[in-house]
Amino acid sequence: MKARASTLFAALAAALLGAAPAISQPVGEAPDSTAVLASLVLCAEAAEAGNQPEASTAADEAWSGLEAWREARPDAPGPLVGQARVLLQCRIPFAAFMEQGALSARASEVLRAALELDPTHWEARFLLGVNYFHNPEFMGLTDDAIQEFETLLEQQGERADFPDMAAPYIYLGDLYARVGRPADAQATWERGAALFPDDPGLAERLAGGSDDEEPAGNVADPAAEDSTAARDVDYSMEPLVARAEGGYAMDDARPQASLSRIDVYTAPGGTADILQVFQMMPGVTRASEGSDLYVRGGDPAEAPVLVEGARLPFAGVFETLHGGIFGILDPSVLRRAYFSSGGFSARYGDALSGVVDLETDGAPTLDQARMGVNFVGGGATYRSPLGSRAGFWANVRATDTSLLDALHGTSDEYPTSPRALEGAAAATFTPRQGLQFKALALAEGDVAAREIEAIGWRGPFESRGRTSLGLVSARALTASGAAGLRATASWTRRSSAFAFGVLDREREDERLALRLEADLGAGVSRQIRFGLEAARLSALEVGREPTTENVAPGSPSRALDDSGDGTMHTGGFVEAEFRPVPAVALVGGLRADRLPGEDALTLDPRIALALRTGDWTWRLAGGTFQQGRWRVGYDLPDGGAPAGIPRRARHAAFGVEREGRPALKVETYVKSYDRYVDEDGALEIEGGRAMGVDALVRWSQTERWGGWVAYSLLDGTIEVADVGRISSEVDVTHSLTAVGMYTLGSWQLGSTIRYATGRPYTQAVGSTGGEGFPEPVYGDPMSSRLPDYFRLDARITRFQRLGGRFAVFYLEVINVLDRENASAVVYDANWENPRTVGTVFDGRTLVAGVELEIL
Repeated sequence: MKARASTLFAALAAALLGAAPAISQPVGEAPDSTAVLASLVLCAEAAEAGNQPEASTAADEAWSGLEAWREARPDAPGPLVGQARVLLQCRIPFAAFMEQGALSARASEVLRAALELDPTHWEARFLLGVNYFHNPEFMGLTDDAIQEFETLLEQQGERADFPDMAAPYIYLGDLYARVGRPADAQATWERGAALFPDDPGLAERLAGGSDDEEPAGNVADPAAEDSTAARDVDYSMEPLVARAEGGYAMDDARPQASLSRIDVYTAPGGTADILQVFQMMPGVTRASEGSDLYVRGGDPAEAPVLVEGARLPFAGVFETLHGGIFGILDPSVLRRAYFSSGGFSARYGDALSGVVDLETDGAPTLDQARMGVNFVGGGATYRSPLGSRAGFWANVRATDTSLLDALHGTSDEYPTSPRALEGAAAATFTPRQGLQFKALALAEGDVAAREIEAIGWRGPFESRGRTSLGLVSARALTASGAAGLRATASWTRRSSAFAFGVLDREREDERLALRLEADLGAGVSRQIRFGLEAARLSALEVGREPTTENVAPGSPSRALDDSGDGTMHTGGFVEAEFRPVPAVALVGGLRADRLPGEDALTLDPRIALALRTGDWTWRLAGGTFQQGRWRVGYDLPDGGAPAGIPRRARHAAFGVEREGRPALKVETYVKSYDRYVDEDGALEIEGGRAMGVDALVRWSQTERWGGWVAYSLLDGTIEVADVGRISSEVDVTHSLTAVGMYTLGSWQLGSTIRYATGRPYTQAVGSTGGEGFPEPVYGDPMSSRLPDYFRLDARITRFQRLGGRFAVFYLEVINVLDRENASAVVYDANWENPRTVGTVFDGRTLVAGVELEIL
């Protein structure tokens, strides 16, 4: 890292002070220019490592020094170029979606000002062209990028004395290819190759490699070898995924899924909801249309959702007996999301199948406001810095489907149209370099009532929900960044109420938690992480619940005990990462927990290995994962469904991933379940197994065509006492999602196709009498299946520039074919005449809206 920093320092000094490869004459040094350049190098290195507190502090210092430099030398373009680098390299990587556009536009203004001072300044024009190159096509800057690189090559002439000068030939050729000028692209690459015969980027293109690949080794990052220069100034959407950074650009050794912000916003049928979009990824079983994640044959309770490390009792909105409909967080305030479908880090405990860890935005660098409105509601976000070391953001989102119900003629189905109000706010304070404090608050409330059919009875299912979250966290880093400490204190509360026939249940869950984590690094090759956590959980249930499968008024029921219940969770972990060579990463960890609802101490060993060979990365992961019996959700009595809560799962996964266009990822896995806790039910589960294959093929969104195809093959079985091995309740054999988006200028057309095998269920074949409420007689357990699931969604998006800001207009059609997919089977009062009931989106649904940047 020191060698890299010194090389970058030298390159920045050369560029900003006017030395080669700039064509302009040197402009001289400003007072204390060495310190300014050092701060700029530090912020760039910290941003590349994902260290926001250090990057922000160094960026502030660099900006102040560059301002003083500009005052001392108002005729020098170098300080302006340095300020553009601060915006592009140090600010954009941590900015929110809308703020990224503002920062990019501001950097362009600064670079144009530098070119007014010196039209031949090489780096100013190069960075301006790269910034235009990486703006989304809807911004309409492709022609500007072509003009800047054409001018730059005209100024360069036939110079070949600096390898960095090969990059403009690559960029310009890629731009020509992007706009349908292949002959010009070929000629440009050939011209560059004649001057730079050893440049790998030019050689790859002339050999027929992928278009629009970013060139390596240019002045944007002269130390780059396996990394690419253009990424340092990339305006494209920040990936919503946590990475384990190192000397070699290799993802975490453990399996994980990657989404970008633009995926969440524009995925057709994704409703701009991160949990809905995660359902389009491999490893998530298409078991429902809601926001709950059924990960590799597991129950949603086995894949917790965390926000800034705080565990949410329930992460959805509009909860039903089959889970939530949407996720609770607005994606406009999410900075990063980590999702793993197995083999996840030892830092996550009390989880069997997967984990979703969400991180919200940090301190903004610009005043910015956005608002959006559509047929079902609207929302707004405001961000503002508070001086140079603090900032806050606030977000509000409201949902009311009354208009949508009226437009689609479904008002009669909803005695109370679904309504929700959600608000979130956060403040960040960095008193000094290496120390940061953050406070976050979130509150959500929703209510809905829908006419549904049950056993011989039809009536409104009424639901109410409230979720609250409050947390404070502190993060400290050493000056070198080699060690860090993070502490989080959080409080969460979830209240839910269901009323349906004889069911009248209210439950309140509360969780108080403390979490402490430390990270010790010994250079790039070795790292140790460890942590401790403790939580107090409590629950209170009141009301009545049915004691049979009949829910009609007058059915047998019982009063719920209102005395409440409570439990504790204490745990800790240690994890070591070792990279003996840059292409190999080995991660080993151990967890120890006393899980909620349990008395015994559990130990969970975990291990992951990654090997990089060229564009291919091979991964192997496995371990033990345990979870307590404490659960929040509620299920109606169902004598045909096997019952039991698993408390231990053993994972083993092997996969391979290829970078490039398209990118490819394939993973095979096996997961075994045991240590079940008995539940009320006639079918007792003694063990379980899930095995299968997940595959993903993805095309880059920076091309005109973008999207992905995700496929999951699942064989989920359980061992039932006195029955034997049968299909599990979420044994969805095939799950396929294909997402395609085509961008033409400021328009984007998109479509999503989803297919899934029908879920297994136990069919009722008769009934027995019982005091006016017959009881069902079931056939072979889990031997029937719902009809296969199929849904086609479409979306038209228009990106419009409005002065210095932009707006997004969209029309989305969910379930284009108006297909009624099945969510369950119901019977009449005598358990006869079976028929399916539809899913949430069982009819064609149109939603139109607009997103506006207003500040």
